[in-house]
Amino acid sequence: MEQRQFLILLASGPGEWTQNFASALRGENRKILTAEDSKTAFEQFGAHTVDLLILSLELSGGRGEELFRLISGISDVPTVILSQDDSEERQLQMFRLGCDDYLSMPASIPILCARVDALLQRCYTRAGKIKENIQFERLRVNHFNRTVYVGGQEVELTKKEFDLLELFVRHPGQVFSRQQLIEHLWADSEINDIRTVDTHIKQLRTKLRECKGYLRTVWGVGYKFSAKR
Repeated sequence: MEQRQFLILLASGPGEWTQNFASALRGENRKILTAEDSKTAFEQFGAHTVDLLILSLELSGGRGEELFRLISGISDVPTVILSQDDSEERQLQMFRLGCDDYLSMPASIPILCARVDALLQRCYTRAGKIKENIQFERLRVNHFNRTVYVGGQEVELTKKEFDLLELFVRHPGQVFSRQQLIEHLWADSEINDIRTVDTHIKQLRTKLRECKGYLRTVWGVGYKFSAKR
């Protein structure tokens, strides 16, 4: 089966850097659209089936967040945010709004390309569809059916337990602080007690049985998912 091209919308404003980044991203299976302002970016997004959005918060004099809110309200397209603001508060805010990755600028173009490739690999199969199943050895997570299997046997999880596990398996190796997990999963509630995270991790480990070791504690920081022994 022929592998289709991914269409990436790069909305990072005018300039040499944008053109260099676009040139580096173009490849056998990637086509790039560029937009120099938020109006053009929104029009491009509406006119094409975009597989990945790369958006600068500084677009159009700082209107990038407004554009992201508009697009995320009508689409769940995977999104990489670029910003000159490297504060933890700003990053948490954008993750809470639903972005998939956040990169502080300036950053090297090779690193940016690697992060884009990693995100495409996480979100899509070779046929270009969102991955239905994510599997690590004896653990299998089905995105669409919201089911989890350990060693072929289904495991019953609560909504928050599934959301927590899916977040981890879609970002293997990434360390999440307790506060980041609260921002991701409990943003629509008044819960701010980090012990809530510990309780859910404990319950999830119990239900995952032989795969409980995949949820690893990073002492003094938080948790990460790793199936490596």
